[in-house]
Amino acid sequence: MLRAVYNIHWKQHISNKELYGDLPRLSEKIRERRTRFAGHCFRSKCEPVANLINWAPKHGTRNPGRPPLTYVDVLKQDTGLEASDLGTAMQDRRIWRAVVVRENHPK
Repeated sequence: MLRAVYNIHWKQHISNKELYGDLPRLSEKIRERRTRFAGHCFRSKCEPVANLINWAPKHGTRNPGRPPLTYVDVLKQDTGLEASDLGTAMQDRRIWRAVVVRENHPK
């Protein structure tokens, strides 16, 4: 998309590192916004969505193949925290902000 904005033809052989430079990765921006929104929803106790943030299915079996991720699984991947620690971290805004803006998270 950025190549179209800068009017760079595919024959010009400009690398992605050259093109994007110091711009943040899109996946990192999505991770940051997703975790920020989860903390916001978790702290708003008057809304029903606060109960759904830490919901995990406790019954049934998953279909064969790649198991679908729950929202808690995605938050665990994004933050590197265990499911039991997510609620505690989300309660304290200062701690959660430090988790959200962490620049280099391990995969």
